[in-house]
Amino acid sequence: MTSPMTSPMTSPMTSPPKVLLVGLGAMGSGMYATLSKSNDFDVIGYDIYKPCMDRIAEDDPRQSKIKCLLDVNEAFGGPPDVVILMVVNAAQIHSLLFPSYISTLPPTTTLLLMSTISPSSCLSISSLSAKHGLNGGPTVLDAPVSGGPSRASNGTLSIMSSYYPPHPPLPFKSVLSALSTSG
Repeated sequence: MTSPMTSPMTSPMTSPPKVLLVGLGAMGSGMYATLSKSNDFDVIGYDIYKPCMDRIAEDDPRQSKIKCLLDVNEAFGGPPDVVILMVVNAAQIHSLLFPSYISTLPPTTTLLLMSTISPSSCLSISSLSAKHGLNGGPTVLDAPVSGGPSRASNGTLSIMSSYYPPHPPLPFKSVLSALSTSG
């Protein structure tokens, strides 16, 4: 492992990107494990199912203080750089983000929609994020995955991605590389 102060994902004397992974089921828990094993990211996980939260709280004491998404920014000391949404469907994404949590996310945050949802749902989430997010809201990246729980755990997922607008903030690229076969 590399030191966070000299990691290839960060420049010297900077902090690693703050990553929130929402959805700690079969795929999300493997993705959380992959990102957590590296010193390249500061990762917090969130799930509405308490046993999932309890499982990861054993490794990170910050986790036990998180009762809702609004607690995450306090645990990080500010908004995350990347929010990964690995939940069942677009309806869950809407219920998690809108209206409260999205209002705390600035344009420097990237939302990675890694659940398989329709293009129209991605556009709707992007539009609502811009409307209700802080100062124009986060950048939205549609990035569904394929590969199953074992590939999620070892960072060899296949990720198909597209984003709006054309020049999103950069920390998401290191996250995609860490989770995918191209990394």
